[in-house]
Amino acid sequence: MYLTYYSKYREIVTFQFIMIFTWVDYKPSYYGDYPYPAWADAMGWMMSMTSVAAIPVVMVYTLCTSDVEGTLWEVGQGRTVAWFAFEQ
Repeated sequence: MYLTYYSKYREIVTFQFIMIFTWVDYKPSYYGDYPYPAWADAMGWMMSMTSVAAIPVVMVYTLCTSDVEGTLWEVGQGRTVAWFAFEQ
């Protein structure tokens, strides 16, 4: 029960909270008094987001290749039931 709750709600809210406050509290990177160029900061953000971007990409792929028929909501629910079947 806890795993279902955590995966559906708390994990998403926690991730959004961290990302929003990371962007709100953003300060350019410095090494001593030397500020890094903007392209270096952009490269760092892109490198860190590649691991996070895999989550929605895999989700879309899984929903598109699902063998469950119906609306997008029904397909998502069918995949969720399969993922959490071990809890019953």
